[in-house]
Amino acid sequence: MQILSTLVRLEIGGLLASLGVIVAYQILTGRIHTQRMLFDKATGNFSPGRVQLLLLTLMTVFYQVLQALKDPTEFPNIPQEALLVLGGGNLAYLGGKFYSSARRREAESNGQTKKSRRAAK
Repeated sequence: MQILSTLVRLEIGGLLASLGVIVAYQILTGRIHTQRMLFDKATGNFSPGRVQLLLLTLMTVFYQVLQALKDPTEFPNIPQEALLVLGGGNLAYLGGKFYSSARRREAESNGQTKKSRRAAK
């Protein structure tokens, strides 16, 4: 039984390492586009909401991976606090998107598009 457990652990580790290498290769070759990933697509401005969502997600993933490495015999429980932090982070991100979208629509309805603002300057 110990051999089977070790074999499964090595296979999962190899799978995760392979996936990591594939993703890194595709990022380096340009198949996965990461340019301006942290910028709002509509406005082109830097998006703190995207940064916080990315960081919270990565922190939660790393915590779960560390917990799985401590005891690989069972899937680690996701703490209630982690779910609240992720939910809050997603809520903040979506709230920011909703707010910026509403402001943009309001400006467009008032005739203040990007072109008219540039022309006014």
